Amino acid sequence: MTRYRTILYVVLMGLAATAVAHPNHDEDEAMTSQRAAKLADQSLPSLVQSKKLKATWLKGERQEAVKRNAGGSEVWVVAYKAPAAAADGSEGALYLFFDDLGNFIDANHTGSLPSK
Repeated sequence: MTRYRTILYVVLMGLAATAVAHPNHDEDEAMTSQRAAKLADQSLPSLVQSKKLKATWLKGERQEAVKRNAGGSEVWVVAYKAPAAAADGSEGALYLFFDDLGNFIDANHTGSLPSK
């Protein structure tokens, strides 16, 4: 019985290893300004849908994504300008922050880097 468990364990471990591995792994994880901009464009509708931002931000003009240093780690910042948002009493700029792996960190109107 122990022999069958060992064989089953080895087979399952082999399957688990192949499930994690995929081609172009480095390409998927490389954070660039283009990827940060794409992530910001994908995050913006979610922020509006969750009522964290006004819908006028969906018409905001995306600016260039830039990399900043925040406490020893890299943070990507994508800014949006929305004159319509400023006209309705909101701030005229929005900043979305992503870590170097592409995870959403925060969004604000000040451009200040989020504190950890």
